[in-house]
Amino acid sequence: MAHYFSWYMMLLVINFQYWILDMKIGSLNTPPIDPLLGLLVMWIYTFFSIFFVGWITLPVGALIGGIYGYWQYRRIR
Repeated sequence: MAHYFSWYMMLLVINFQYWILDMKIGSLNTPPIDPLLGLLVMWIYTFFSIFFVGWITLPVGALIGGIYGYWQYRRIR
C-alpha cells in the first residue's frame, strides 16, 4: 500500500502546485489528472513501480530488520 499512497500523495502535490500555486508542470502545460480519477489510475502506477523497484524492498527490509534485531538482542543482553 505504500507505493499506492506515495503515488497518490505525489498526484495531490502536483494538483496543488498546478491549481493553487499556478506552477505549470511539464512542457505541455496540461492540467494533471484530477484526484478522483487518480484513485483509480494510481493502481496502474503502483503495479509498475512494484514490478520495477519493489524487488529491492524485500532484501533491504530484511537487512534493516536483521540489523535492528541484532542491535535489540545485544542491548537486552
